[in-house]
Amino acid sequence: MRLRLLVEIRAAALADIHTRERQETRWRQNIHTGAAVCPAFIRKHWEVCCMKIMDKATFEEQNVFGLGAPNDAFARYFAGRSYLNPLTRPEDGLFLANVTFEPGCRNNWHIHHASEGGGQLLICTAGEGWYQEEGKEAVSLEPGRVIVIPAEVKHWHGAKRDSWFSHIAVEMPGEACSNEWCEPVSDAEYEAL
Repeated sequence: MRLRLLVEIRAAALADIHTRERQETRWRQNIHTGAAVCPAFIRKHWEVCCMKIMDKATFEEQNVFGLGAPNDAFARYFAGRSYLNPLTRPEDGLFLANVTFEPGCRNNWHIHHASEGGGQLLICTAGEGWYQEEGKEAVSLEPGRVIVIPAEVKHWHGAKRDSWFSHIAVEMPGEACSNEWCEPVSDAEYEAL
């Protein structure tokens, strides 16, 4: 049942991504044709197109799953301020939470260990962020993007420096699951993105 739900969520997210890409392409074509005529229009609507949100009040309006409480329990594993809004209860059997990052906030490199199954699923819900696996290029995150992180993959995720960012984090079921928090993402690594 849980796997079916996750597959349905992923399919809906992929359909949404394709719709957003088509809308953004049309929007960019319209802007391109009117750019010389109306630069004020472009400045006004550019933030919406790019999904970047610097203002906390605007972000809270768009963050449909809510900001939640300061993520004090895990603050030592984050550079910057993060917030956590649990969407399920511990007794529900599958943990889902909306995690919000202020601009520039990111978590440390970390690994979701499991002897079988496990890992994490991220469903991006608001703002813009980054996801990076060790040894690979960073991936830009926007609303509707789904990231599947297998167990044993060292990675980090967080907000872009100029946008608030939220994702739903799903702890995938597995055997002998645990999290290993590693070193912080250095300022040099982050600023190079």
